[in-house]
Amino acid sequence: MKYKFLITIFLNLVFLNYSYSQEKEDRPIREYTLTIEKQTVNFTGKDAVGMTVNGSIPGPTLEFIEGEQAVIHVINKMDVETSIHWHGILLPNFQDGVPYLTTPPIKAGTTFTYNFPITHSGTYWYHSHTMLQEQSGVFGSIVIQPKKKTLNYEKELVLMLSDWTNEKPKDVMRTLKRGSEWYEIKKGTSTPLNQVISRGALGAQIDFWRQRMEGADIADIYYPAFLINGKQVAEYPDFKPSEKIRLRIINGSASTQFWMTFGGETPLLVSADGLDVEPIQRNKTFIAIAETYDFIVTIPQSGKLEFKAMAQDGSGTTFAYLGKGKTLPAPIIKKT
Repeated sequence: MKYKFLITIFLNLVFLNYSYSQEKEDRPIREYTLTIEKQTVNFTGKDAVGMTVNGSIPGPTLEFIEGEQAVIHVINKMDVETSIHWHGILLPNFQDGVPYLTTPPIKAGTTFTYNFPITHSGTYWYHSHTMLQEQSGVFGSIVIQPKKKTLNYEKELVLMLSDWTNEKPKDVMRTLKRGSEWYEIKKGTSTPLNQVISRGALGAQIDFWRQRMEGADIADIYYPAFLINGKQVAEYPDFKPSEKIRLRIINGSASTQFWMTFGGETPLLVSADGLDVEPIQRNKTFIAIAETYDFIVTIPQSGKLEFKAMAQDGSGTTFAYLGKGKTLPAPIIKKT
């Protein structure tokens, strides 16, 4: 009985491998090359070392059509190993890109080729799963079109949200492990002890100290910049009045969650984490780390639409503007 069970598993694996190989041969191939290397970048007025993908942060948008075969060559020009994980994509386990768990790491100076079928559509993203490289810039967007268009809009735009620090990520981690409140002080979000006592929270604060934790705060790290597509303010003036634009919004931050608001008409939320949802008009929306939301917005007849993403703790905001003319401001969310 035991051997029969093992033989059945073996035959199933052989059949699945054969089916996958046959399926792969029949699919149109979409091929990309991603080169990861260390470069000097400047997002805050001060030079810092980042990890770029094809020379930029974020990396390029990878576009596919449902039913294609993805062939992606990742070249590691750094002096440390790296990896690419395809966040949200359904694919064979070996192609998942988590080093030492599903896929071998990409050693310094080597190239690894990912090869997997595109079996569904939606808005997704890719990022390193090695050490703290995502904070340094190894991430980008993925757009997969369905075989047949189902939504009504004229154009698309990817908005990749991210956070940036000029510090080395390992130094940020060291500061956090020390239990220092330096980041809260820099952000202005630390709570003085007299306020803790007046709020009746001294017991909770003592418990924090006992566990070597910082004071209560929504976010732990100070960031000098929050970005949309690598810019603190992103401008897209070429959209024309009345055009319907599908915004594919991705939170590629290392540790920041955002409140999003829109100027102009209330946008239509049509997709969440790559899956279409029942369309609903919605303005103020919270986006957590690694989530994706798709909205359809209408460019104003007169003026430009403002998109605003504020860090959850109110420590910073990044903006995008669609269209030309006078700004139609997005609602302001009060800092709490």
